[in-house]
Amino acid sequence: MANTLMDATAVTTAMSEIYKLRPAKEQFTNWDDTLRFFNPREIPLVGDAFHWKAYVQPMRGVRRTKTGAEGEFPAPRQFDYQDVSADWDDLSEFQLTLQYTGLAKARTRNRRGAVREVAEQLVSEADGDFSQQVNVAMHQTLDCTMALIATKVNEDGTTYTSGQTDAFLGIDNGPISQFVKGQVLDIRAASDNANIRVAVEVNDVYFGSDGPGDGVGPGIVVTIESTRNTLVSGDSDLDNLVDNDEIALSAEIASNFDGFPSWFSASTDLLNITRADKGQHWTVPHLLSFGSVTFDMEEHLRTLAELVSRAVRAGRRARTKGAGKGLTSDGIRMTGAMLALSTPEISSEANSQAGDSARFTASLAMTIDAEKRRELFGELGFDGIVYHHESLPPIAIQSDPVATQDTLRLLEPNSWFLLAGHQGGMKQPERLMGDGHFWKYGQSSGFLVNRLVGGMLMRLELVCDQPQANAQISGITSSVTP
Repeated sequence: MANTLMDATAVTTAMSEIYKLRPAKEQFTNWDDTLRFFNPREIPLVGDAFHWKAYVQPMRGVRRTKTGAEGEFPAPRQFDYQDVSADWDDLSEFQLTLQYTGLAKARTRNRRGAVREVAEQLVSEADGDFSQQVNVAMHQTLDCTMALIATKVNEDGTTYTSGQTDAFLGIDNGPISQFVKGQVLDIRAASDNANIRVAVEVNDVYFGSDGPGDGVGPGIVVTIESTRNTLVSGDSDLDNLVDNDEIALSAEIASNFDGFPSWFSASTDLLNITRADKGQHWTVPHLLSFGSVTFDMEEHLRTLAELVSRAVRAGRRARTKGAGKGLTSDGIRMTGAMLALSTPEISSEANSQAGDSARFTASLAMTIDAEKRRELFGELGFDGIVYHHESLPPIAIQSDPVATQDTLRLLEPNSWFLLAGHQGGMKQPERLMGDGHFWKYGQSSGFLVNRLVGGMLMRLELVCDQPQANAQISGITSSVTP
């Protein structure tokens, strides 16, 4: 019988069929973390730019009078929405190489089952890789910085000695959960992403505060990675690494889309708009800072809730015009709950204060009946704590391991979407084709091992069409330290 894995066309066809079974307008139920709360959106390209409507919530046009119809009528009412665009080159490209290696004679008895099994495995791997990296990108700056160096010691935790090609790097200003063994990283000079000091490979990850020595963690043990280091003309040792040098995945330089750090910064321009210009403050979410205090749900979450309540109510009324119950005007199911997004430490702090208070009542999502859960969370299966406030929709406390440290963001999920600019949209990545084929096929000597290799990509931009329905509070900490 012919070897089933040699039929790369059959694998490609099976992958396409798996992607086609996905619903077109729903949340990212096959993706994880923060992404699953947002809705995908694919918007037609007009010229060299993508266009959509942003909700600016202008003053209403109705005025009171006793002069009758003969009097002067008020100024014309303005539209709720403003046309906004993003250039094609604003989108960030996420690239992935897939490889499947299997024994040549391992799956030859059931041709259809063998192809389907391989295709499902490849789709699952692609989904996992894309979702993880896109979710990380939402929490990073434009230059893709993962974290900063906080300290440098020998790999055993002792004081660093010159001439080392491996060391332990303590990190801050970024979550340790982004790092995994085997990653190749660029270490860049502080605030200069064009100056790559050295390329390293991650040998070990220490998630706790001790690391290999007392109080030097969390951090990573690294060794100079020769191939990448030669390419970037990096140093031959780690002597020049200093505090606040930037850590990033190799070859990722100023290639991120506008993530949360950009959207929640009044000084970062986006959407082809200068946000400091008069009349453009609607593009800036509410921003609060408390220095460095322990998070208090009653004080801090209440403050954010009161800031955004009017915008959220008005925005949701506008989104449902002409649509059925619980649907936006373009037919996508709305997420009924708001999202309080932070690190696991801050989320745990909020959940530890989950008792009812003067302004909040708390309930477990799993105690809510199925229909109400679907109304609040769509198809997400959210099982955390839900807070109820008199002037807002229910607030779901969601932790994300890669969320910004010491920060909580209160998000209106219906105002966020990922703009897709590749073939296949949000249902599937675009597959790179060469000579009409997606896969390159290889076989080892002796015909014992088959190998399929293919490239996939997604072009994405994170967009918020109602920034002032969202708020951020920074400078908060957890009472429990890791």
